[in-house]
Amino acid sequence: MSVQVNELYHEDCNTLMARMAPGSVDLICTDPPFGIGFKPNLRLYNRKQENVLDGYAEVKKEDYYDFSYAWIGGAKYVLKDSGSMYVISGTTNLIDVLRALEGHGFKVINHLIWHYNFGIYTKNKYVSSHYHILYVAQNPKKVRINTFARFSEDQKKLGYADRQDVWSIKREFKKDCVKNGTSLPHELVKKLIEYSSVKDQTVLDPFMGSGTVPFVARELGRNYIGCEIMKDVYEFAKLRLDSNQYLIKIEKSRKINKSKKTQKSNKAKSTIKNKKLKKFVKSKTTSRTRK
Repeated sequence: MSVQVNELYHEDCNTLMARMAPGSVDLICTDPPFGIGFKPNLRLYNRKQENVLDGYAEVKKEDYYDFSYAWIGGAKYVLKDSGSMYVISGTTNLIDVLRALEGHGFKVINHLIWHYNFGIYTKNKYVSSHYHILYVAQNPKKVRINTFARFSEDQKKLGYADRQDVWSIKREFKKDCVKNGTSLPHELVKKLIEYSSVKDQTVLDPFMGSGTVPFVARELGRNYIGCEIMKDVYEFAKLRLDSNQYLIKIEKSRKINKSKKTQKSNKAKSTIKNKKLKKFVKSKTTSRTRK
């Protein structure tokens, strides 16, 4: 079965990429598992555990290089000669990612730093509040960023600041919304896609999680392909795109205040209207509250 654009797939990304046509993707944006024993349901940042989706395929530290080498090989196969890729990584296994990229002939164009708010508190070391974003390509000379994609030539100072290699972008808390444990902020994904692709090009995320990269790619007029191995998370991503709801608010039994402030909030955070989506979300949240 051939792989179609503007579709999401529930399977191992290595299997998916092997089925794809070589050189069929313009841009890859992805946030693979970090190999740090991550537990998505931890009660961090005051978020409600029952609102976080089950399902996260972690990788053992001792297997991380082989894991990285395998999927990066698939990425090389599907990426166009003029294409580029963003790989988001923590610090723990960054060296394995860099080695795997080098092993497949990728060159690092930029090593970006995403600084986020509220790193996890530590007593005996500095608080970690950043991730690495590796901007890479097989042929950097053939890759061009869209310098004026976000700011015009008349806004050179703003554009210059926006393209510096340290980005401060806040996490999204998504209060009272269903969420994946490791989702990327809309603004971060939007920035990556705008600078490194144009309309009608194809963006791939081999580890799409709850589907933020496909969602934003579609908003920006790009074709998308998303892949997720965990069934529950894949289903949520698919229903999220099908319903065209970026934030899916969990409905409460109490009456909603119809004040102007609340109405404005409800526009930004749509309640669940799709019956299938409502049933799915309810099954993933109420089941944990009863345990």
